Amino acid sequence: MNLSVIICTYNRCEGLRGVLECLERQNICGALEWEVVVVDNNSNDRTREVVHCFVEKSPNRFRYVFEKSQGKSFALNTGIKEARGDILAFTDDDCIPSVDWVAMMNNEFRQHPDLIGIGGRVEPYGEGDTKTTTRTSRQRICLSNLTLSVTHPPIIGCNMAFRKGGFEKAGYFDTDLGPGYSGAAVGEDMDFVYRAFKAGLKICYAPEVVTYHNHGRTTEESKASVGREYLRGRGAFYFKHMLKLDLVISRFAYWELRGLLRNLLRKLISAQSPREELFCLSGLAGGFFFKAKASLKHLFVQKSGHANTATFIP
Repeated sequence: MNLSVIICTYNRCEGLRGVLECLERQNICGALEWEVVVVDNNSNDRTREVVHCFVEKSPNRFRYVFEKSQGKSFALNTGIKEARGDILAFTDDDCIPSVDWVAMMNNEFRQHPDLIGIGGRVEPYGEGDTKTTTRTSRQRICLSNLTLSVTHPPIIGCNMAFRKGGFEKAGYFDTDLGPGYSGAAVGEDMDFVYRAFKAGLKICYAPEVVTYHNHGRTTEESKASVGREYLRGRGAFYFKHMLKLDLVISRFAYWELRGLLRNLLRKLISAQSPREELFCLSGLAGGFFFKAKASLKHLFVQKSGHANTATFIP
């Protein structure tokens, strides 16, 4: 099997149907063996029924997998274990892949044998959609110390792929991070990509590999809600890697906090509202303390000898 597409889903059966229909219509040139693995993360809508419609039509193409542990990272890790492909491509249940998405993913790895991971371009689906959780740059880059970014990572989880061996070197997704887990902070994709980069794996942003994010966010209020989630995720990410004495991430955290505190002080002196700075600081702090609490919990579980093998603690 050349390539596996992994989609983790929770209570978005109609959006998922649209994604699977797009994958059903992919333009594939040559003899490419590929599959679609849908991981149902405890949905209580018609998700199972929707997926089984595709499985019945194309049993060699579509597969349904159930993951009972709530949280996207649990589902992602299950998908990785179940996938049969040498290349694992990831998209979300609210994304519309371009008609040549699978072929372009495969071509990237075929043309660049030293490449371990790629991220693609993510465009807004609707005209009025905000550019939150999109990546629209058309410039190809490879991750390096100069192109690495934490506040705006070039590669996001709804359009990325890695060789399966990359997970053996970098580990799986951190189950403390990602949507769906109780109290969790998003950022499981950023954390994994950073660990893969730190492990010395070659990772590039390839703008020719395109998907469209059908997130439906059209207002500043919805944009702010998502922004809070990502700030919380970044705070958790900072804590995790600072705890490991990672100087690169410690510098990123220092410069972001320094900038926020300087702007806050400047606005207070000039009698302006520091609302944006307080919003950012509270989000980062929330993620920081969430990950601190989770780390203490894992430490207690390990010492008590009741570690859960389903939980990945990188």
